[in-house]
Amino acid sequence: MAWRKEERLPARFRLVRERDVTGVSGVGVVAHGVWLPNGLIGLGWNSATPSMVTYTHLSDVVEIHGHDGGTFLDWIDPEPEPVHQAITTAVVRLP
Repeated sequence: MAWRKEERLPARFRLVRERDVTGVSGVGVVAHGVWLPNGLIGLGWNSATPSMVTYTHLSDVVEIHGHDGGTFLDWIDPEPEPVHQAITTAVVRLP
């Protein structure tokens, strides 16, 4: 059976940074996110001034926040089946 986005549940993840190349967000769990069945991603930052950002593609999160491999997605829920297809760059290490 082919994957259909309306059949998938939202999937939660942590954005974990091992190396902070900008010196802004630090290391460790810097944000929490959810990948919705419609493809949108909500990302909430853990900071002194918390914020919430929406992205249209998981690959955008990886490209913008991957820090050249210094950041990875740590899936809280089971990793959604199409995650490797959704990420088109090798910026983030997937568990």
